[in-house]
Amino acid sequence: LELLKAKAESDADTVAASVTVAVPIKGVSFVDVDGASLSNSSAAAEATATGLEGGGGDDTIMREGDLIKLEADSDADSLAVSVTIAGTVGGDAKGLALSEASATAEATAAGISGGDGDDTLENRATIDATSTSVSEANSVSADVSVQVAGGGDCTGAALSDSSATSNATATGIDGGEGSDEIDNEGDIVTLADADADSLAVSVAIGVGSNGVFGGDLESEAASDASSTAEATSAGIVAGTGDDTLENSGTIQADVHSTATSKSISADVAVQVGANGTSSGAALSDSSATARATAIGIDGGVGNDIITNKGDITLMQRDEEWNAHADALAVGVTIGFAGAFSGAAGSAISNSSAMSDAGATGIAGGEGDDTIDN
Repeated sequence: LELLKAKAESDADTVAASVTVAVPIKGVSFVDVDGASLSNSSAAAEATATGLEGGGGDDTIMREGDLIKLEADSDADSLAVSVTIAGTVGGDAKGLALSEASATAEATAAGISGGDGDDTLENRATIDATSTSVSEANSVSADVSVQVAGGGDCTGAALSDSSATSNATATGIDGGEGSDEIDNEGDIVTLADADADSLAVSVAIGVGSNGVFGGDLESEAASDASSTAEATSAGIVAGTGDDTLENSGTIQADVHSTATSKSISADVAVQVGANGTSSGAALSDSSATARATAIGIDGGVGNDIITNKGDITLMQRDEEWNAHADALAVGVTIGFAGAFSGAAGSAISNSSAMSDAGATGIAGGEGDDTIDN
C-alpha cells in the first residue's frame, strides 16, 4: 500500500427543556402553589482512527508505503433549559428551576498501534496523525415566583450546572503493553487539539405584595460552570514493558488545548408590602483547566533501550499559545423592601483558571533506561 488513509468522525447533540407554570384557578385565593421544572442533558462523542493495529498477541507489523494519514474528530454539544413560573393570591408561592448540562468529547488518532503483547513494529512511511475534540455545554435556569396579598411566603430558586470535557490524543507509533521492538525510519507528524466551553446561567425573580399582613420573601440563584481540555501529542510511545526503540526519522509534535467557562447568577427580590422581609442570594462558580503535552519519544514503564538519530521538533507549528484557560464568574443580587420591612442580599463569585503546557523530547519513563541521542 502506497497510501493508507483513515478518518473517524463522531457528533453528539442533546437538548433538554422543561417549562412549568403554576397558578391557582381563577377566583381562588389563599391557595399554596408549588412549581418545579427540571432538565438534564448529556452528550458524549468518541472518535478513534488507527492506521495499523496489532491487537492482542505477539504481532509483527511492517509498513513500507509512502503515507499513513489519520484524522479523528469528535464534537459534543449539550443544552439544558428550565423555566418555572409560580404565582398565588394569599397563599404561599414556591418555585424551583433546575438544569444540568454535560458534554464529553474524545478523539484518538494513531498511525501504528501494537496493542498487547511482545510486538515488532517497523515503519518506513510518513505518518500524519491529527485528533480534534470539541465539547460545549450550556445550562440555563429561570424562576419567577409571585405572591400577592394575604401574608403568604414567597420562595424561589434557580440552579444551573454545566460541565464540558474534551480529550484529544495523537500518536505516531504506539507499542502498547509488552516488550516491543520498534524501528522507525519514517517521518512522523502529530497534532492534538482539544476545546471545551461551558456556560451556566441562573436567574431568580421573587415578588411579594402582602399589604399590611407581612410575609417572607426568599430567592436564590446559583450557577456552576466547569471546563477541562486535555491534549496530548506524541511521536513514538513504547508503552509498558522492556522495549527496544530505534528512530532515525524526523518527529514533529504539536498540541493545543483551550478551556473556557462562564458562570452568571442574577437574583432580584422585591417585597412591596409592609411588615415583611426580603432576602436574596446570587452564587456563581466557574473553573477552567487546560493541559497540553507534547512528547517526541516516550519509553513508558520498563527497562528500555532508546536510540534516536532523528530531529525532534515540539510545539513549533505556529506562534499561538499551547494551553489557554479562561474562567468568568458573575453574581448580582438586587433586594427591595417596603415600609417596616427588612431587605438583605448577598452575591458571591468564585473563578479559577489553570493552564499547563509541557514539552519533552525524549522521556525514558519509569525503570532503568538507556538513551542514546
